[in-house]
Amino acid sequence: MIHSIFRQPVAETWRKLFFDGFSHLVVNGERWPLSLKERELIGAVSRTANAPAWLARRRLMRRLAATQAPIAHMRDGYALCDVSGVQGMSEAFTVAEAKLRTYLRYKAGEADVGERFDRAAYDQEMAKADRDPVKHVPHRHDLRAASALVRPFLAPEMYLTAAEYLGVLPVLASVRIAWSPNDSDGLRSSQMFHLDPEGARQVKVFIAVRNVGPENSPLTFIPEHHTLRLIESGHPAFLGRRAKDLKLENRIPRSEWISHEGPPGSAVFIDTSRCFHYGSRPAPQPRLLLYAQYLDPFCSVFAVARRQRRKLAEHYAFYETRDLAERSILGRRQT
Repeated sequence: MIHSIFRQPVAETWRKLFFDGFSHLVVNGERWPLSLKERELIGAVSRTANAPAWLARRRLMRRLAATQAPIAHMRDGYALCDVSGVQGMSEAFTVAEAKLRTYLRYKAGEADVGERFDRAAYDQEMAKADRDPVKHVPHRHDLRAASALVRPFLAPEMYLTAAEYLGVLPVLASVRIAWSPNDSDGLRSSQMFHLDPEGARQVKVFIAVRNVGPENSPLTFIPEHHTLRLIESGHPAFLGRRAKDLKLENRIPRSEWISHEGPPGSAVFIDTSRCFHYGSRPAPQPRLLLYAQYLDPFCSVFAVARRQRRKLAEHYAFYETRDLAERSILGRRQT
């Protein structure tokens, strides 16, 4: 079934457009993503309404790009590369392993998990993805660890890769330690082919903390040009929340599907709004990744009035920096 913002009450559409942002539609109590064209339209409205701020971020991006090259160039919606040499990445890997040990001890009910924290807050952070195939390992209770995880994604070569693709200096929407036990029964949620709803374009970065191979159920995706062809076909199988392997395989042979595999430091920058993808299916071995999401600050999830940018700045309030680019990427400047 296809749902549209143009079929929603006008007052609700305007409220979301200007004040709340569009991450999804709610129809009969169910969440449905906006179509790609609707997200493109809302992004165009936001850029026009915020033209001075958009132009300022473009100028800052060009100034930064004149002195630093991206670590990769995204083509067809993705780029595979090695980021192990990025400043702060080694420390982030150490933090990820340490926090995973704490998480596994805590889940096992051990009395001594190796560190002290507010268990209610820990449970709350853990619960955000506890039902999902990919678990978010809590780390925000430890501000030093949280800062260490953010730091490599503020490296110019990292955010300029996203900026070059998005056409504007992005904001860092999230940073996570992603743990996939790969022990579920059947397929659900992100284990099936899908597109993410945050804007017409976005850049997610998945980085292997440990070796990733076929036995770890790696992120698997279909490049942008194939994905857009499927969407533009208008076939209902490709316009809903999830798509079945067989439906895609009938149109795109498996030889065209790409998997993110490799040793620690192997990364994929991918537009998950424009590349069908899945991961974390039942598999013999688990998978540990670092994950970050860069968004266009004028995309559909950020309302024209940009109130969510203030929430983003509060989310990273623990990270101390005076650098203009970093402050912009963390949502602290309204340019």
